[in-house]
Amino acid sequence: MKISIKPNLSFTAKVKDLQSAIQKVLSITSFVDCLDTEKQIAMIVSEGKAHIAGITPDAFACVTIETSSASKDGALMFDPVLVQGLIKGRDELAVTGDKSNLVMTAVKGKYTATTEIVLLEPADTMRIEQVFETTKAKKLKADVIAAIRAGIKAAELTNFYSDEVILAYVKIGKNGVNIECADNFHVSRYQDKTKSSVTMKFAIPTKTFSLIDRFIGDTDAQFALDGQQLRVSGKGFVVSLPETQVDPEMFDLVPTYLETLKNPQTTLKFNPEAMKTVENMFAIITDDTRMAFSVGEKSVKVNMTTKSGSVSDAFKAFITGATRTVHIDPRIFNDLFKKLSGKEIPMEFFGDQKKGSSACFRLVSQPSKSARLTQIGTFYDE
Repeated sequence: MKISIKPNLSFTAKVKDLQSAIQKVLSITSFVDCLDTEKQIAMIVSEGKAHIAGITPDAFACVTIETSSASKDGALMFDPVLVQGLIKGRDELAVTGDKSNLVMTAVKGKYTATTEIVLLEPADTMRIEQVFETTKAKKLKADVIAAIRAGIKAAELTNFYSDEVILAYVKIGKNGVNIECADNFHVSRYQDKTKSSVTMKFAIPTKTFSLIDRFIGDTDAQFALDGQQLRVSGKGFVVSLPETQVDPEMFDLVPTYLETLKNPQTTLKFNPEAMKTVENMFAIITDDTRMAFSVGEKSVKVNMTTKSGSVSDAFKAFITGATRTVHIDPRIFNDLFKKLSGKEIPMEFFGDQKKGSSACFRLVSQPSKSARLTQIGTFYDE
């Protein structure tokens, strides 16, 4: 993209598309941790279309307004909150800029609104143009990108106990796509057999990836990693974010932990349809509520009682090993349970908290023909 530093741009566009572009860009710049004064929103006209770009010291996002029709190239900075208020409820606008103002006029009607602008600096235009030039970056094929998107959605965990960000550790190569997430209370690992000729690994906050995923939608996209920035692009958008810096050992943390889980004390197989009870439990739970999960010889009983009421249920299962009753945070269980797929799910219990060993359960399911999802959750013995 070649950018004219002159502010004298001119284009027409549907307001709903202009609003959508601003909102998408703001979703990235608002999420990035930096001073508000370091977040800039630009309006750019280039190659016959209008674009909205968000610029921070580390991140960049640009969205093309596909319904726009431009007659004059240019670029300027504007106040997104103010502009959104001025265009709200309008249909189609003609937008023009000059050295000091942005003017928005209704294509049909007499409505006109004017607001002040800020000029782009040459350094800003240079940085924007550089984002679009990633010829040396490693690029991934469509099937690998699809596996990453599906994997992060499946492996994503919710942090119920703190504000700490949960990262997705993404590893891509000849062995396929592997994605892992973990905190102190639950773990997930997504493995897809889709191979990649490009070897790549990076860590990204799951919430950040959710924002990127909304940009992609149903369109094709390209991922590129140049050693400093993760760049995702597709029809009408570009997002560039800094790599999350982590110790290399972190990429081995989940696989190493899973290798320690051997010889389960109790194993059962059940149909997830039988555990719909967990959804009803949320009507009465509090932050410190525990769900009693009692494994017998041929069936499982589930119950929970709080000051607000009680819920109980039971279902048949194929069970081997020791009978036991454990207590599980229903939020943790549901965070894993809602990602299960299949009619028969194996569930294994490891360790004995009373003896100081790791007390956890493991669930394994198959989200697709080429993928496997392993999930771990903690429990407390009765």
